[in-house]
Amino acid sequence: MAKFLSIRQELSRIDNTTSGLSDVATVKREIDTVVSTESGQVIVIGGLRTKSLETSKSKTPGLSQIPIFGVLFKQNGSKVIERSLAIFIKATVVTDTNSKIRILEKWEGEFEKSFDNLNSDKLDEKIILNGSISRP
Repeated sequence: MAKFLSIRQELSRIDNTTSGLSDVATVKREIDTVVSTESGQVIVIGGLRTKSLETSKSKTPGLSQIPIFGVLFKQNGSKVIERSLAIFIKATVVTDTNSKIRILEKWEGEFEKSFDNLNSDKLDEKIILNGSISRP
């Protein structure tokens, strides 16, 4: 029996391209849809695409200030960054409490396994678990 799901996904970020504003400007993108699916089917939602230009400037202190030759000690760069977001959802219809508990325990185990498999060498930020701060 098909079930209807209401799905809403929002992505927000601070807009760094605005300057001179007294408040923070944000960019918001969102998907809002209703789908009909049966248990076990996979739903794919796409279409959230962004394209941005990132620029950078670097220079050697002192040497970059020399008239005429200073330009040899400066570097300007830019790159275009494109991102696409696709959301994959596997529908699982839960009809009783025992099924709900079994599914939640399975997800908890999968989450812990995924978390344990992270390469701590590549993580350079603090992780907060159960109210305590630890470093991987």
